[in-house]
Amino acid sequence: MGAEYFFLADINSCFCFPEKKQGLLERFTELEGARVIIVVKEVEGWYMAGVPDNNQRGARVPADTSDLTKEQFNAAIPKVFDSRIDCMIEILKLFDVNTAAGRNPSFQYFARRCGLLG
Repeated sequence: MGAEYFFLADINSCFCFPEKKQGLLERFTELEGARVIIVVKEVEGWYMAGVPDNNQRGARVPADTSDLTKEQFNAAIPKVFDSRIDCMIEILKLFDVNTAAGRNPSFQYFARRCGLLG
């Protein structure tokens, strides 16, 4: 492909990492296996994990977001946001990598692999 990238995917209903990764490599033949990263369970847990303690805007962030589902994420979106996407964009503006790594082992793995943590 000639560009630096990571391909992220939720594990969803797959039983294990290798099964999910193999399915993606078969579906997207241009992918390099080393660049595929599987998120446990859902990427919404990564978003929620990075919300700093001092900026939760009414949303209660669990100490561990590993098992956070899309439905739980959606239910936690404060009413001040017009949409789910608006909320996700605002989270990214204040996202704290170290906080996220402490709340979500899957994100911590990704952050270490990408050199985002010391």
